[in-house]
Amino acid sequence: MEKAKVYFTKEITPESVVKMYETLGVNLPGKVAVKLHSGEEGNQN
Repeated sequence: MEKAKVYFTKEITPESVVKMYETLGVNLPGKVAVKLHSGEEGNQN
């Protein structure tokens, strides 16, 4: 099984999500999952 590629941005906006999608350079047919994690209070990550 091929490992999943992970794309990261500190900027959480609709525009940054679209930019990441365009970075893929492929057509993603059907449903696409986007995992969003904005961190937790007190956590540097």
